[in-house]
Amino acid sequence: MKKILLINPATKKDRVEIPGQYKGSDIFRYPKLGTLAIAGVTPAGYQIEITDETIDIINFDAGYDIVGVSAVTALANRAYQIAAEFKKRGAHTVIGGCHATFLPEEAKSHFDTVICGLGETLWNDFLSDHNKNPEISKKIYSYNQAGAPKDLLHGAPFAARFAEGRPGYAAGHVFSIMRGCSKACDFCSINAFFNRRVYKRPIAEACGELKNLRHPIINLVDDNIYSDPAYAKLFFAAVKNYGKHWLFQASTDIVRDRHLMKLLEEAGAKGVFVGFESISSLNLAGSNKNHNTVDKYKRVIDVFHEFGIVVEAGMMFGFDDDGPEVFEKTYDFFYKLNLDLMQIAAVTPMPGTPLYDRMKSEGRIISDNWDDYDCKKVVFRPRKMSVEALVKGTEWLRGEFYSYKSILKRGIANFGSLGFIGTLGYYLRGNLGFKKNHSLGLDYPP
Repeated sequence: MKKILLINPATKKDRVEIPGQYKGSDIFRYPKLGTLAIAGVTPAGYQIEITDETIDIINFDAGYDIVGVSAVTALANRAYQIAAEFKKRGAHTVIGGCHATFLPEEAKSHFDTVICGLGETLWNDFLSDHNKNPEISKKIYSYNQAGAPKDLLHGAPFAARFAEGRPGYAAGHVFSIMRGCSKACDFCSINAFFNRRVYKRPIAEACGELKNLRHPIINLVDDNIYSDPAYAKLFFAAVKNYGKHWLFQASTDIVRDRHLMKLLEEAGAKGVFVGFESISSLNLAGSNKNHNTVDKYKRVIDVFHEFGIVVEAGMMFGFDDDGPEVFEKTYDFFYKLNLDLMQIAAVTPMPGTPLYDRMKSEGRIISDNWDDYDCKKVVFRPRKMSVEALVKGTEWLRGEFYSYKSILKRGIANFGSLGFIGTLGYYLRGNLGFKKNHSLGLDYPP
């Protein structure tokens, strides 16, 4: 029986070095659903294992036949290191994920096989070829220009769950009902990866999987559930009596849909990640994020709170309209609005995105070291501030927003809306988790 190892790499700062000694807060450590999905579609006849470098140390000498790695850009160099070690030991190496999809020839120079785009079908195509002759599987697998078939997720085997619940991981399950996003933000790898296509699971199949998941916390990793409002309404109406707590992602325009917001509340929604990105209308327009309106941010937060949902804002700094004053202005803006959580990142032009192409053509990219593309380091020349000012400003904002004074003030203000479970279970744990990780200099988000 052939042995397969699937690996989720980690940055050097996030990588576990001593067994059982995990770095930072566990609330951000979940198994990656993409890896679980690949394990789930792998046919019988293989022995399959999963290693996550945030909780595991790779065993390079366990005699694996096939080693698969999934990597975003910040983890590409680590993926290449892993491939080199396994190649020395005779393993067949495979890479998938965003970076390999956008730069397949680069990835192929390090790995035997590259899988571009959604991997469920292509992975099995690779395994079939590898069984016939490993040499013919040493190539780049991709869909034609039309992309993956729209019904790709119909009848797909459920994700493998054996990696969940391991020591070091947050409690709960990762879950998916759709892939992709209908928006066209020019900095977004997801939009580039899926080419604005949205792939949906049949609701009956998603519900069938959900019924088998025992833990009440469900981390819905789909990038924007509002990509198909009608589908989202049907799904959350179907699961409102399942007794789950949902963490999800959505665009700001979802709050206009009171019907869906009520269904989310009834289904047990507790937290949302929303890409606010900037408090500058010029930045939003320049990023093709026209569905965001700065003077409606207060309403967006208030509506989520009305339905008992903790709001985590994705914010990026270094856009062309950002000067050194943007950090204090952003702090004051969201402090007054009692925003619950803020993911603070430097604008990072990722390969494959229109933003990267534009920055490259303007000669503003200052680093080609993929390790620097972790959303904390700065890899381009900002227009209205220095690189040093951008780095120091984001660090200052993390310290101020996650100060105990700020956490206490915002928590007290929002307690009436969020209640005990929302405040203690999600708001407080989230704030303290960010505070801890930032104090340790960890690479969340990569």
